[in-house]
Amino acid sequence: MRDEPFSPYLPRKYAPPSPVDPSPVNPSPVDPPPGGESEGSAAPCAAPPDPAFAREQAIDDETVSAEAPPPCQSPPAFDEQSIWQATRAEAMRLATIACARALGEAARSNADVIARFVDDAVTASGAAAIARVRLHPDDAGMLPPQPYALHPDGDLQRGDVYVENTDGILGASIDARADLLVKAAELA
Repeated sequence: MRDEPFSPYLPRKYAPPSPVDPSPVNPSPVDPPPGGESEGSAAPCAAPPDPAFAREQAIDDETVSAEAPPPCQSPPAFDEQSIWQATRAEAMRLATIACARALGEAARSNADVIARFVDDAVTASGAAAIARVRLHPDDAGMLPPQPYALHPDGDLQRGDVYVENTDGILGASIDARADLLVKAAELA
């Protein structure tokens, strides 16, 4: 590596053709004079340069994206209410993910949690005759004998419980439980 003095990158500036010699077809960019802008420089909202040149400069410098606002246009104003709503929605989403992970870990390590999940699902299904309870095979192996038929289902995640009865199927997944817990906490 050579020891050279540091010089910051300064983008090239557009040099409009002089009014005396209108012959240049493709105006060329020039470097700004050392020490910054000259005293006679244009106002902050000067007319944009030739579009063909602007496109070439953007491709050359890779500094202007297609979504960049046109020159002299102020950026969109921040809407405090929409930012607050987006932040709240993201916080709720992250809380649901964290709650689902905690419930899943509790279901993997504690047979009492699985038994409680099954009891809650059976109670929520109502008074109809229960045909069977489907759950993950590892969860089914953790439970003591039940008064209803347990059917291991390898397609389910650990902690998921589905109760089938004469009225239909009631599903209670870990994600649905986590979502309900977070919504209940929000309303409390």
